Amino acid sequence: MSVQTLETLQTAPDRTTVARRTSAQDSPPTPSEAASDGFNLSSWTLRHQPLVIFLLVLLALFGMLAYGKLSQSEDPPFTFKVMVVRTFWPGATARQMQEQVTDRIARKLQESPEVDYLKSYSRPGESTLFFNIKDSVAPSKVSDTWYQVRKKVHDIGYTLPAGVQGPSSTTNSVTSTPTFMR
Repeated sequence: MSVQTLETLQTAPDRTTVARRTSAQDSPPTPSEAASDGFNLSSWTLRHQPLVIFLLVLLALFGMLAYGKLSQSEDPPFTFKVMVVRTFWPGATARQMQEQVTDRIARKLQESPEVDYLKSYSRPGESTLFFNIKDSVAPSKVSDTWYQVRKKVHDIGYTLPAGVQGPSSTTNSVTSTPTFMR
């Protein structure tokens, strides 16, 4: 509800009367009127500074305690299930690498029961195989699988043509990086 008043103002020189309408909306609100508009967090905070400071300190302490109890693992425990087997034969063509090196190693590695799939790439003078373990193999058995694969790679190394460097096998695991070089 708007309250309107009529004010009469007189000016000195000609004694004319000017009327001006004013309403309650033109004047600044009183504290009781401001309270009826809604809650003002800023004014409440300024009126209750000690309580606000106490709550902020309490919140900071709880935050530090919670941060201290967070588990902190710099290297999370996960296992890579891929091994890279690389072989070098300087001067060999890509076909020679494929037939005399890559295919032999791949056939030997396919004997492993944990193999999911193999990918191989042969370039002039270089052979690369990716040995992937099945997802069903438990992480605790992965290191044993890598040991068996490295043994197979080591065994096939003696049957490769003269001049072949390697094969070398590498797995990238979080805990260790086993590498076999012949």
